Amino acid sequence: MKYRPEIDGLRTIAVVPVILFHAGYSAFQGGYVGVDVFFVISGFLITGILHDDLTAGRYSLLTFYERRARRILPALFFVLAVTLIAGWLILLPEDLEELGRAMAATTVFASNIYFYLNTGYFGAAAELNPLLHTWSLAVEEQFYIIMPVLLAALWGSFRSRIFLVIGSLTGLSFLAAVVMDNVSTSANFYLLPFRAWELGVGALLALRLKIAPPRLSPRVGDALATLGFGMILWAVFFFDEGTAVPGIPALLPVLGTAMILAFAVSDRGLGRFLSVRPMVAIGLLSYSAYLWHQPLFALYRHWRVLTPGPLEYVPLILVTFALAAISWRFVEQPFRNRAFLAQRTVLATSIVALAALGGTGMLLRQEQGFPERRPEFVLAAQVVEGWRDGNTCAFSGKTDRAEIEACYVPGRTVYLFGDSHAASLSKELREVLQGHDVQLIAWTANACMPVPGTRLEHRSQNACVAFKEQSYAFAQEFPGPVILSSRWRLNLTGERFDNGEGGAELGPDEGVFVFEDPLADPALHAADKIVDLAENVPVVVVDQIPEAGWDAYALTVRRQITDPDGPLPSTSLATYRSANAPVEEMLSDLVDKVAIVETAPLICDEATGRCANSLEGVPLYRDDDHPSRLFARMIAEEILDALPRD
Repeated sequence: MKYRPEIDGLRTIAVVPVILFHAGYSAFQGGYVGVDVFFVISGFLITGILHDDLTAGRYSLLTFYERRARRILPALFFVLAVTLIAGWLILLPEDLEELGRAMAATTVFASNIYFYLNTGYFGAAAELNPLLHTWSLAVEEQFYIIMPVLLAALWGSFRSRIFLVIGSLTGLSFLAAVVMDNVSTSANFYLLPFRAWELGVGALLALRLKIAPPRLSPRVGDALATLGFGMILWAVFFFDEGTAVPGIPALLPVLGTAMILAFAVSDRGLGRFLSVRPMVAIGLLSYSAYLWHQPLFALYRHWRVLTPGPLEYVPLILVTFALAAISWRFVEQPFRNRAFLAQRTVLATSIVALAALGGTGMLLRQEQGFPERRPEFVLAAQVVEGWRDGNTCAFSGKTDRAEIEACYVPGRTVYLFGDSHAASLSKELREVLQGHDVQLIAWTANACMPVPGTRLEHRSQNACVAFKEQSYAFAQEFPGPVILSSRWRLNLTGERFDNGEGGAELGPDEGVFVFEDPLADPALHAADKIVDLAENVPVVVVDQIPEAGWDAYALTVRRQITDPDGPLPSTSLATYRSANAPVEEMLSDLVDKVAIVETAPLICDEATGRCANSLEGVPLYRDDDHPSRLFARMIAEEILDALPRD
């Protein structure tokens, strides 16, 4: 295909918003749509190249994959290797283990599937993953596997119907994305079947331009290209994490990109702007810049622990483009030269490198991030790892009734209902209760507030609602005390925690839980629902544990390494109480109706006004808000005291 400098300029429009979005600049809250722009460009270019090869009779699957390997893999290998070395030096064991898992998935072009199964894109955990951005590479790589085979298969007997077939598949993918947005936003975001239509739009445009280029006046073409540019900018500045992408709203950046590709010309209008030297230069670096930015940002967040401020990202962005320039000049450029290494050598070396990096990732997973790297890691891991309750009577959703009944012991059963905070207590609570011959049946699900008749706003909560209906019905049919534990403050307010001392929790606000009556005050309505439950069974409510804001586990361990004689981190008791006002409002309506377990007195000192993040150097948290096994055991002992006695 003929080189078009305006396409490199368009790549600049794609990569810069993505980087600024990941840096947390609120003005670019929709900057993630830069990936949608990249998808359209890829579909357009790849289909155009394949069409040219098929038309000229030089189509070769091996040659196509060689070109893709030269274009994609060398820079990717370089970034993965550097990230691995930096991760070994910086990351805590469980984070290095997670890096290994993601790296192994990346090397088999399946990181999008891995992240779909293990994390969301907009959460705090996602922002700390150095390889989160590789999900989009996996989508493109999967497209590269399918598209050349599909076009070659259609080229013979169905050449005249290629546009119809690709168009039909694109339309089906778009419809699937619209439907899936109401089923699983994570699957919709990450997986190829629901992203294929964006690549398909680019493919259809490439085929259309080959068959019948548009015949429009320059003025009309320039206007349409400018309109497309405006559509992309609108998405960048006005979309947010709640926008249904890649659903109907994604038509804005996708069609906007297609309009630029179709009508922008380098010597006039928008095309001239996109073709100026700075725009083209950044566009040429866009692939390497995209590869570098997320590892740099994520590893810095791990090293810093405290939430970085906006100014801190400025040097990181500059370093991103400096490294991108190095990668482009000394890695990308040499390998793109087909005179450099024979085809067999390129393909064989790529396979060996993928296997080596993937094997390293699996080793990190198998060895659990090598905690023996530092003695501090081993000590901290004793109270952080192994917290999950693997008992057969710990359920994480709707469950077969026979399994539940097998766990029930008449007169000796206690129930635990809640979200991930409850799950963090379950194992230690079970051990405490077993010491008193009491059986625990735990029902927990992430982001599922244990109050009947509630669901999380702007999120599919079908599983949460179903599990609550079953758990509460069973507890009333087979009576026993019910313990409720949740991250109440976040569920009632939807606001992430900021400790006011540099510990602002990463990730977007969650949205609040809503009730049958949308006008009801969340705190008071939650209290009413809990009181209704308490009319039938004894209820114990664990209050909102003091949140840390920063990763208290990581900060505690890092301080022990860097400043072993200095004070260990703590947080403000006053800030906890101020943020916790909605929870206190709920609890005040429960006094004398349920037993309330207060957790702040366990770790907070009224005299100093501080809440400890560790006890004798042992972390009390396993992240920024979930209790470690040590803190969970302390809370479990308090729960035991609050339970009704026979």
